[in-house]
Amino acid sequence: MHIKKLSPLLANQIAAGEVVERPSSVVKELLENAVDAGATRIQLDIERGGTRLIRITDDGHGIEREELELALARHATSKIERTEDLKAIHTLGFRGEALASISSVARLTLSSKASNANDDATGWSAIAQGQDMAVDIQPRPMPVGTIVEVRDLFFNTPARQKFLRAERTEYVHIEETMKRVALASPQVAFTLKHNGKVTKRIPAAKSEEQQKQRIGAIVSNSFLGQSLALDASVEHLRLWGWLSHPDFHQNSNMSQYVFVNGRAVRDRTLNHAIRQAYQELLPTGRVPAYVIYLELDAEKVDVNVHPMKTEVRFKDEWRIYHVLKSAIEEALSPILHTIPDFEKPGFSSDFEFPTTFTPKEGQANPDQEGLHLTHGDTGNNFQPALDRAKSYASQLATRPEPDTGRVDLEKIWQVHSKYIVSPITSGLVIIDQHVAHERIL
Repeated sequence: MHIKKLSPLLANQIAAGEVVERPSSVVKELLENAVDAGATRIQLDIERGGTRLIRITDDGHGIEREELELALARHATSKIERTEDLKAIHTLGFRGEALASISSVARLTLSSKASNANDDATGWSAIAQGQDMAVDIQPRPMPVGTIVEVRDLFFNTPARQKFLRAERTEYVHIEETMKRVALASPQVAFTLKHNGKVTKRIPAAKSEEQQKQRIGAIVSNSFLGQSLALDASVEHLRLWGWLSHPDFHQNSNMSQYVFVNGRAVRDRTLNHAIRQAYQELLPTGRVPAYVIYLELDAEKVDVNVHPMKTEVRFKDEWRIYHVLKSAIEEALSPILHTIPDFEKPGFSSDFEFPTTFTPKEGQANPDQEGLHLTHGDTGNNFQPALDRAKSYASQLATRPEPDTGRVDLEKIWQVHSKYIVSPITSGLVIIDQHVAHERIL
């Protein structure tokens, strides 16, 4: 076989496999371009979950007529010029691949009017049909800004169409993508329309209070009502946002948003730091919700890691990890302080233990199941173990030695094959064996 150079169209279609995974991937790239263009209002129109039509309309600074065709070429961008620029990326996009990749697998029309154009000047459209690299330029009356229309996604790559999900599923992915971009850009107003019907409006936020209301509208008002504020600064690094109260937990990673310099990311180091900060407060299998913003010098984070630009690499990864973990623990500290510490001196040994057990409806009766005591006692209630533990605790309480919180291994009883009971100097320790087992694992 002979080596041949791929055609520009085929090369773009291969690149599209990395950038354009589904309709929401197109939406992400176009929304980020609109934000980079300085837009204050962005409208997103989609039909059939984005497979028939994706239209992004913004009021940004626009593109001049001479640059429209170049904007659809691969590796053409206005955001970086030199190798040094990759060391400090300040924009959401920078590779110059999105429009070229999208135009190779869909019918794309890029219309724009630059902000420096005369009021009576017309806008212009660049039309690419996804069949070849030819671009048709036509006049189009329009206000300052840009309109990108993407029709019939994957019409020329039917194998890719087979992997698309139901219309509702693709719509949910698009809505989640818009949420992430909206959370990262509070100064921009967003409108989402599906099949001609407005499904979501997100007004711009101009104050801290409006920002909080916007968080409630995007994530949920229940999250906002149960959230704790996060705000910490260390040298040139700042962390801020909202954390869910430990009572407000969930079983999936929905409503978990992390932004690094305004970019939505999925980073294992950051996610692990958050989990570690919450690990003492949440039931097994449950996770928190959060909206966290991390701001640091652009040269200290590398965003040129993944084609989708959702992964980053930090110059000082472990420092970021410890700062984030410590900041979250500090924000959660008022809750930690409300948890009683039964090993502290002052825990009363005069507590009146119950001598009988009255089962609730549907609850097993220990009289029927039996009671196992590790020191050979038998019986059908809690009295033997509790009497011995209380008596021993009372004796220890009269000793002058300070309480070390140590447990005497010779004075441990197991109640009902579930709880471990042991006296300490200042009181009594009751341990749930199942919970202790999970903590050890």
